[in-house]
Amino acid sequence: MEENQPSLEDMALEQVKLYARDLKELYRLERQRREELAEEKLILEYRIKELKALNELFQTHLEQRFEMEEAYKELLEELRGLAEKLGGSAKEELKRIIARAESKAPMRVGSTSREDGRA
Repeated sequence: MEENQPSLEDMALEQVKLYARDLKELYRLERQRREELAEEKLILEYRIKELKALNELFQTHLEQRFEMEEAYKELLEELRGLAEKLGGSAKEELKRIIARAESKAPMRVGSTSREDGRA
């Protein structure tokens, strides 16, 4: 009956083999997860670069818009001044043109966005 029973050494050896197999699997999973994380990190770094580029583009667009708004405002002021110097029907026609331009303008003519505190 004692020959059928594994020895303590055999049982310990089997337990070590089980631990070794489990450890090998855990190591494989850990290595796989590290590779996945490295790939995800590269993707995130690329997306950050894309966002920075988009942000720079947007900032440039905003600066150009502010400049355009200011130039538009100055142009309308000059046209108003010219309208006051003109007489008769030319004055009224220019005032109508200015009013139509102001109504179609996507920006506030009276002040720039920076002055409004929206920038």
